[in-house]
Amino acid sequence: MEMRSLLKFGFKSVVALFAIGVGTKLGKDAINDLKQFQDNRKHVDNGRNR
Repeated sequence: MEMRSLLKFGFKSVVALFAIGVGTKLGKDAINDLKQFQDNRKHVDNGRNR
């Protein structure tokens, strides 16, 4: 019984770490996309105002 709960805990932590890793990568990509998008909008605004 002790071994099984240890295995369950280990499996859960591995899944959690994996999810966190994937989430961080997706988050970083999303942040980069947002920055790119904002930069593009600034350029468009500057071009329009001139």
